[in-house]
Amino acid sequence: MYLMPDWFVRLASGIFGRYVVVGLLSTVTHVGVLAWLVEWFSVAVVPATIFAFSASLVVSFALNYVFAFRADTVVVSSFLRFMTVALLGLLLNVLVMDVFSNYLGIHYGYAVLIAIVVVTLNNFTLHYFWTFEKHRSG
Repeated sequence: MYLMPDWFVRLASGIFGRYVVVGLLSTVTHVGVLAWLVEWFSVAVVPATIFAFSASLVVSFALNYVFAFRADTVVVSSFLRFMTVALLGLLLNVLVMDVFSNYLGIHYGYAVLIAIVVVTLNNFTLHYFWTFEKHRSG
């Protein structure tokens, strides 16, 4: 017996659930590499952030390809599409943050929560139907 509705359990245990797990692991990679470079090697925050973002992007792509979407697409073309979606996600994130915090006057803490939901759903949809279009079931 689940405490969540059946539709939520089916969604969370399928591709979208795996996608969220990959996103969490990618975030841990980003934060971990950033802290490691700054704290252990005294790398400046901005270059460390660029390197951490790059590392998390590779982890995210690899895990999405193998685990979340179980893709059988060509790796190079999927990676180029993945990068395109990542850049579109960044632009959408900036747009949502600007509209909700600057134009609507919503506190940035709430705006970022809205951005996370919007960008996650947008990126998942694009990855599902475009980046990894030939995915295996389940």
